[in-house]
Amino acid sequence: EEEEEKEGEKEEEINREKEKEVSSLIYKARDLIVKAASLTKNRQEQTNLLDLVHIFREYTEQGTVLSTLSVPKQLHTLTQ
Repeated sequence: EEEEEKEGEKEEEINREKEKEVSSLIYKARDLIVKAASLTKNRQEQTNLLDLVHIFREYTEQGTVLSTLSVPKQLHTLTQ
């Protein structure tokens, strides 16, 4: 019983570490998009990238994305 408790605690710790890593990667991705937006001279591309930053901010601050309807359009525009 004590071993099961220790294993459960160990698993919880691993899950917390994974969540921290996920969060860190999301913030890094957002930072890279901000950097790309600041480097581009194309105003439409910059607008699209800043829209993506808005989506990242919405997700990191609220834990949800309400702007998902515009995501496919933005991604399509970015890959043009």
